[in-house]
Amino acid sequence: MKIKSPDLVKIAKANSMTLEQMIGVVDLITAGMDPVAKRIPVLENGVNRYYSVERKGVGPLRTQFGEFWEFAFELDDQWVDYTVIVKANIDKETLMPRFKNIKELMVRTDSGCITGQVFGDLTCDCLD
Repeated sequence: MKIKSPDLVKIAKANSMTLEQMIGVVDLITAGMDPVAKRIPVLENGVNRYYSVERKGVGPLRTQFGEFWEFAFELDDQWVDYTVIVKANIDKETLMPRFKNIKELMVRTDSGCITGQVFGDLTCDCLD
């Protein structure tokens, strides 16, 4: 089966972008698919340990609340998959967020449980 190439002109027009802007977004998303891994030290319940954190992808997210960047991560913990949504400009070289005021960041951390947090699963004990 032959896969049809996307019509970037049509996609750009549907998103109120020029073809050049759309190509820039595609290039940025393609670069964001290159995994980046780090080992992060964590003190958890009085025990020092390391987590392996791998950024699996980065891409733009346009919502009714504004434009954000979505980061997909994989950790070596019990939940494995995490998504982070960031409201910031992105450094196009490193794909790292550039915050306007790092002393006043609003952060919400949750368990990473997609069934309870996203789908509202009433059997999920993460919501207790």
